Amino acid sequence: MAESMSSAATKSGLEIKTKEQGCATTLVAALDPRLEGPDVYGNRAFLSDCQFGEAASWAKDPEAAKKLWALSESLVGQNFSW
Repeated sequence: MAESMSSAATKSGLEIKTKEQGCATTLVAALDPRLEGPDVYGNRAFLSDCQFGEAASWAKDPEAAKKLWALSESLVGQNFSW
C-alpha cells in the first residue's frame, strides 16, 4: 500500500519524505538556538525544509486571521480567548 501511495504521489508531483525528513523542520523549530528569546524574527519565524523564510502575504493577513479564528470557533462550538 505504501508503495502505491508513493507512486501516486510521485506521479502527481508531490514530494515524498522519509520519517526523518518529515520531522526535521519540527526539530529545528523546537531546538534551534536562533529561535530563543522574545523577539526572534519579530515573533514571525517561518520554516520550510529546515530553512528560515518569509511567509506568503496571505498567511500574514490580520483580517484573514480573524475570520479563520471565528470560523474555527464556530466549527468546534467553543470560544477561545487569545
